[in-house]
Amino acid sequence: MGRVSLTVAAVFTLLIGAPFGATAGGAKEPFDAMAVHRPVEPFAAPELVFTSLDGREARLSDLRGKVIVLGFFTTT
Repeated sequence: MGRVSLTVAAVFTLLIGAPFGATAGGAKEPFDAMAVHRPVEPFAAPELVFTSLDGREARLSDLRGKVIVLGFFTTT
């Protein structure tokens, strides 16, 4: 690779990467960098009744104090 090609590749990399570096490095908080807005006031989750994998009725309040992971997906 010639010196000119290497210079052009370096300049191109800087031009493409500059907007991403400026956004991530200039933000004070990760939420600002991702343009995510926090809720104004935290609030409790509403009561949710669902059927568990073993077919029994369960409530969200039964899981109070436990760590849970919710996954939302769709199929076509």
